[in-house]
Amino acid sequence: MNTHQYLRSLVSRTATTFLKLVKIMLPVMIFVRIADQLGFSKWLGDVLAPVMCLVGLPGEAGLVWAIALLTGFYGGVGGLVALVATVELTALQLNILLSMIMFAHALPVEQSIVRAAGVSAVATGLVRIATAITFGFLLWHIGSATEVLTEPAQLGFLPEVQTDTGWLAWTISTIRTLGFMLLILFVLLALLDCIRRIGLFDRLTALLTPFFRMIGIVPALAPLVTIGMLLGLSYGGGLIVEETKKRQYSRRELFTPLAGLSIIHAVLEDTFVAIALGANIWIILVWHTLYAFAVIALIGGIIQLWPRKTIAPKRHSL
Repeated sequence: MNTHQYLRSLVSRTATTFLKLVKIMLPVMIFVRIADQLGFSKWLGDVLAPVMCLVGLPGEAGLVWAIALLTGFYGGVGGLVALVATVELTALQLNILLSMIMFAHALPVEQSIVRAAGVSAVATGLVRIATAITFGFLLWHIGSATEVLTEPAQLGFLPEVQTDTGWLAWTISTIRTLGFMLLILFVLLALLDCIRRIGLFDRLTALLTPFFRMIGIVPALAPLVTIGMLLGLSYGGGLIVEETKKRQYSRRELFTPLAGLSIIHAVLEDTFVAIALGANIWIILVWHTLYAFAVIALIGGIIQLWPRKTIAPKRHSL
């Protein structure tokens, strides 16, 4: 494929993916806007305030996370963009909310993939929510104690939030935001192509395999877990579903890799977008990833205490 053909392919893939994301983000942004205008955001904020207080976030942020839990990462991003337009967040709070969205989002869809591979969707979903809340709790208290990231949150490379609260200003700001998201998506897809070409996936698999073995992930599943962590749960989880059709695994063997994939996946894509939104790279990439691996190691240690003779899971179709 020559350069011209590659660029045409890249533009086509970008446009197709962007349209799919717009179908998710735009309705969410409109919903959050209307909810705020009708006072629903304030009401929900009052309801969720005790939970959000644990992680140092205003109650209104609960609406954004709830949207992310139901619709996905980009639904949460759409809600976050709308939230920042009406509620002032600090940089620390922005990082906390983005981290929680990255840990736990799209539960109905993504945990159905986990269930199809033979592991409880409820159990792995609760693990994701608990991981998100505990990380947010720790980040909030460490950040408050060290007084870091106290400046007002800025949406990174995206257009600055409009102070005009009218619908016309909101529409213009939304169009500009989606335009920047299109540019970000184009760069992201090109970056993923480059990573594939230089063989980074194979190198990371070789690097992570000793860790995976240490926490009890069987060697046959290690490359699939790496793919899912980098590209997404639908990729890695789907491959694991196919693998379970070739060989029967016990729940003991499947729980750690699938719980791990539930906690951390699509690192390349989600991190890139989060940084574009103004996230701190040390928090959103380094500490976020290290915490995820610590939780996975803990899960692996607990699972290895289970009896080895475990009933093989019943596979479900996607």
